[in-house]
Amino acid sequence: MCPSQSKSYMITWDTSSIQTVFTPGVANWERTAVSSPYIMYENGTYKMWYQGVTSAAPAGIYGIGYATSTDGVNWTNRQLVHGPYSGYYSTGSPYVIKEGSTYRMWHYDYYEWIAGDWSSYISHMTSSNGINWNNDERKVLSAQGQSNPQGDGYCVSYPSVLKEGSEYIMWYSVTDHPRPGVGGPSKIWRGTSTDGINWDVKNRQLSLPYIPSTWESYVLYPHVVKEPWGSDYVIYYSTLNGLGRAKSTDGINWTEREQILTTGCYSHFFQSPDGTPYLYFTQGSNIVRMKGRLIPEPSTLLLLGSGLLGLGKWCRRKGRRDIPLTAVIE
Repeated sequence: MCPSQSKSYMITWDTSSIQTVFTPGVANWERTAVSSPYIMYENGTYKMWYQGVTSAAPAGIYGIGYATSTDGVNWTNRQLVHGPYSGYYSTGSPYVIKEGSTYRMWHYDYYEWIAGDWSSYISHMTSSNGINWNNDERKVLSAQGQSNPQGDGYCVSYPSVLKEGSEYIMWYSVTDHPRPGVGGPSKIWRGTSTDGINWDVKNRQLSLPYIPSTWESYVLYPHVVKEPWGSDYVIYYSTLNGLGRAKSTDGINWTEREQILTTGCYSHFFQSPDGTPYLYFTQGSNIVRMKGRLIPEPSTLLLLGSGLLGLGKWCRRKGRRDIPLTAVIE
């Protein structure tokens, strides 16, 4: 059963539930590692797009793959859907949404020349089935080459896209670029668009900064969702020391930043049809899954307690003792 939208919840993650659900394949482009999963549930089928890589000279072979599952654990029908690239070219970090009958994918490609260095950028393409992608791939977002700390420097990658009304919002990783040949920490920026293709440079801004000399000295690989039971944004992200989570009322300024795991990267939040939260992420060369549990926020419990107390007083005055607790909670 899905959670009530009249309550606010927290998620506790069960680390003992972590299980490997996807391992490298036999094809050359994904035989070393699989990572960066994106999960969609549609018509009884779990669909996953992911990044595969083989460590080969000079810089690996990269591609985007696709697989299906009936339970989110056992995956079949795996196949290459984009790429592979070899040499210094690479592609990955697929993020897919479906609008009507069209699948739209944002992903990173490498490389282009930005501020004296080679840089990755974000591309977009479409498909009618999520497998065969049209010959309409195009570059849609590049780094701005800023040299200041926390700036939109170079190597933009790992897009996370939400559509809200007529506006698209993208959060993405970008690396500091103090000068050519020198990279710095990563942080997460945010941009907006009216069509998902043309992103307004003036509206691009720092969203989740890194915090030097802490577990968040690098923050990258965002996945942003809206709470199904509320209106807050939640971001899951990677650091050099595991996975983090934070909340926001506007998708720009984040609070309650917390470390949820000291291992893993490339996290993807997914809520199953029965309302159970899961976190898919990369651990080593595999994709794993961790189960969560929804519990009411303390404020919700306080409100519930106040309501029950008031109801109890009312029942005593009316002589009613036959109202079950579940009727109040639900």
